[in-house]
Amino acid sequence: MRHVLRGNIDHPGYIAMLRNLESIYHALETGLVRHERHPALSFIDLHAVARHAAIVSDLDALSPVDWRAIPLTDAATDYVARLRDLDASLADRLLAHAYLRYLGDLSGGQLMRGVIARALSLSEERGTSGLAFYDFPAIGDTAAFKAAFRAALDAAPVVADDIVAETHFGYVLHERLFEELDTGTAA
Repeated sequence: MRHVLRGNIDHPGYIAMLRNLESIYHALETGLVRHERHPALSFIDLHAVARHAAIVSDLDALSPVDWRAIPLTDAATDYVARLRDLDASLADRLLAHAYLRYLGDLSGGQLMRGVIARALSLSEERGTSGLAFYDFPAIGDTAAFKAAFRAALDAAPVVADDIVAETHFGYVLHERLFEELDTGTAA
């Protein structure tokens, strides 16, 4: 992640990053849709935050090859497996990953947008191919949305220690993902 934030990313590296994130968001959003009526998850406005379709759009626009054939890192494979396990048995803990992914995208992800646009010579205009992952057209006031998301998270009927532990686990997988992307390690 340090390399990305410094602008040390090229087109193949960005495509690999998006490919791995595509698998993670697909698993997360599949679970969130399946459990959209779960009391701990029902407040999430998936229409406003969903990233999978935007990532697919970016991959389709940028990848010179079939991006589905690009191998996943071990961390992404492990992350997807964890999300599927939660989907099958502990749906309330998907909340931890929604928090980690979406609030991260709305915060640091917005910083990354400009860095990546400059590093890859992509236009920073909203809706531009290759940067859709960072666009949230359904969210007008990002700060207000994040505050409302956090307030709903605090009110969610969950065991806080379980969500904190799951968030930590997701963060460890996120760190591993970017370490493996940095070293070119794939499954």
